[in-house]
Amino acid sequence: MFGEIKFSYISKDLNMPLGPSGEIPIRVFRKSLRKLGVFLHNYLTGESFPNELWSSWGYSDEELAKNHWIQILHPDDAVRIKEAMRLVHEGKEYLYDEIYRVRTKSGDYRWISSTGNFISRNEKGEGELYLGADRDITELKLTEERLSEALHLAQSRSCMIESLMEACAAVTSVLEYKDSIEMILKKSQQVIPYDCATVQLLQDNRLIVVGARGWENEESIIGLELPLSANFPNSKVIQEQQGMILHDFSSFDEPDIPIFNKNHSSWIGVPLVFNEKVLGLLSCNRMNSKHFDADHLEMTRVFGGFIAIALNNAQLHEEMKQLANTDSLTGLHTRRWFYESGQRLLNQSHRHHWPLAVIMMDLDDFKSINDVYGHQMGDDVLVEVSRIIKAVTRKSDLLCRYGGEEFSIILPETDLDVAKILAERILVSIESLKFEGLDQEVTISIGISVKIQGKKNVIDDLMSAADEALYLAKRRGKNRWASL
Repeated sequence: MFGEIKFSYISKDLNMPLGPSGEIPIRVFRKSLRKLGVFLHNYLTGESFPNELWSSWGYSDEELAKNHWIQILHPDDAVRIKEAMRLVHEGKEYLYDEIYRVRTKSGDYRWISSTGNFISRNEKGEGELYLGADRDITELKLTEERLSEALHLAQSRSCMIESLMEACAAVTSVLEYKDSIEMILKKSQQVIPYDCATVQLLQDNRLIVVGARGWENEESIIGLELPLSANFPNSKVIQEQQGMILHDFSSFDEPDIPIFNKNHSSWIGVPLVFNEKVLGLLSCNRMNSKHFDADHLEMTRVFGGFIAIALNNAQLHEEMKQLANTDSLTGLHTRRWFYESGQRLLNQSHRHHWPLAVIMMDLDDFKSINDVYGHQMGDDVLVEVSRIIKAVTRKSDLLCRYGGEEFSIILPETDLDVAKILAERILVSIESLKFEGLDQEVTISIGISVKIQGKKNVIDDLMSAADEALYLAKRRGKNRWASL
């Protein structure tokens, strides 16, 4: 039975929905798996479902299907890796978990961390279908090497080295973006004795301050933008991709923003580089005639490598969260995100005694559009309706595709009268929609519920009330709103 294992499931309908609400097509799931380094290999047929890592190094899917990776192992790693794979293949070890080097098509070597096991075996216990995940850790290894060099040169400063290692471990252990920025600034002070510092990210040829510590008014600093074209030391660090110590600011312009002050006695800036891509800058200042030295610069440079890893991990984490929380067809948020965020808004409204309204919407006779005109027409209607609803809501409102042809909005600081005005606007806007090839009128029914002052509602209560009002609108003839 094991000999008949196929990969046919990999090539099924790429639009097949996945996820708790059916909002993620399988093609998005596959693409995400490839980006995350996940792969499958069938040892019986040679078929492979490769990840993107190896193709980025110049290898084709056909080469990988032939176990070509064995031939491009670093000579110092080859014997160890082949033996480790043999033990797992024969069932003598369950998990394959190795770090080694492979040669790219361009001839250089990359460090890789590879983990996996056989998820099916034949009657002899030999592995057949292998599931694994690869991760390029070259930058981490290079950073470790630089750290090792710094340790060798600074053995007399063991306390500083211990602080650096603890800080590196701390910043790379945090995935939430905001928490990561805060941890970076906190742990940077263990590595370099600054008085004030900022983390600046590179976006569209400008640096944006995303984190600040030690300033009198940190809130006014967050969000500041610095053009790379300006004559600032920050720009020079980014353009040359080299760390810099500065004690004399006279050769640079002094913009009228608080992070630049010629009264600061010393400044260090290091670029944050991951996989040869500049992510931003760590900027640190000292005051009161205190100065940074070359050792501070070296330690900050090494720490900067770990900061870049932490920022990259946090950004990937944010992207994956966004993917999980976004409906792939309409671009609206998903039901799961809606409930989590909605309960937070409701709790906030209870604390501040603010009004809050909930709107539930359902397209009228949408099934007939799909049945008569096809699902592509149905998708076009959903996308356009989503665009219109989003256009008439505020940034503070929570909007989601609730499921199928249903949509929902949570309106903070909104009473019933204001919610009715929005409902009327939505009805009129959608009723005016015209689609080429669609003779059926597109309309929507709307239910409204509001938080009762003095009553401790949960979001489910308001959603249920809005849903009941929605079906009251349906019973009254559709293309209208109703409230209880």
